[in-house]
Amino acid sequence: MSDIETITVPDLLRGHPGVAFGGYVAGVPARRGEAGTVRVDFRRPTPVEVPVGLARTADGVM
Repeated sequence: MSDIETITVPDLLRGHPGVAFGGYVAGVPARRGEAGTVRVDFRRPTPVEVPVGLARTADGVM
């Protein structure tokens, strides 16, 4: 992987305690992507106030 960036979701964008709203988290890579359609799969909850890495693969997938 290459081209890694880090996001930190602020606490005001949380749903359950300590967990970010999925719509916000999905929108971050969607906004940065160049495709017209984006699919986001969540494998675990995204924490708030913790840096999370987003990486783009060699084929351009984030």
